[in-house]
Order: sequence, then structure tokens, then C-alpha cells
Amino acid sequence: MRRIHGSILAGSLAVLVIGASNCSSDSQARSELVTLRNALTPSTTRPELERLVTASKTLFLSKSGEPKEWSVGTPLRWDARNWVLWIEFREDRISTLKIRLYDSRTMHPEEAPPDLVFGSPPPAPR
Repeated sequence: MRRIHGSILAGSLAVLVIGASNCSSDSQARSELVTLRNALTPSTTRPELERLVTASKTLFLSKSGEPKEWSVGTPLRWDARNWVLWIEFREDRISTLKIRLYDSRTMHPEEAPPDLVFGSPPPAPR
């Protein structure tokens, strides 16, 4: 019986340690993502963006929306509350930067900075 209690206690302690570690790494990854967002401008090239993300130890680049959209994410969490920076391109230049939650393209995290929109949209066709 004592072995079972000891195992439960050890397992609970491991969950607490991993949870605390995840909070620290989440904070670091989010900070890196915001730093990246603040460094990007319309003149940032795609190769420069790739180099910036590759230099990070915690961020991941996805080009699944190529050529109009890329995303940079923080490590996945069990509750899908990790952040994703959506980078939209117009004519090969960065046009919009939005931080959202991994599980929702519309959910802006409260702690995240506001969206950045560069330049004016093209005129509507007549």
C-alpha cells in the first residue's frame, strides 16, 4: 500500500515539475515570438525570415499557406494554448502580422500585442 502511495506522490510531483517547466518554456517561446514579430517589416525577405526562425531554439516555421501565408508557432501544448504568428504576404512583401492561439485563427491572446498591418490594401476593382 505504501508503494502505491509513494508512486502516486512521485507521479504528482513529476506533473508539477513538468507543468512549472512548461510555464517557463511557454513564456520564453512567447517572448521570442513577440520579439520576432516586432523585428519583421515589409522589407524583411522570406530568406531573412527563415534565418530568424531557424536561429530560434523554440519557434517553428510552416509554409503551408505558400505563397500568401506562412506561420511561426511556439511548441505545442496539451491544451492548445500555444501561440502562432500568422504572416501574410502581398506581392512578396509582408503585409500583416497576427498572433493567434493554435486552435483558433480568430482568437487573439489577451497578452499578445495587437495585429500589425503594413501599407494600404489594393484598391477594389471597379
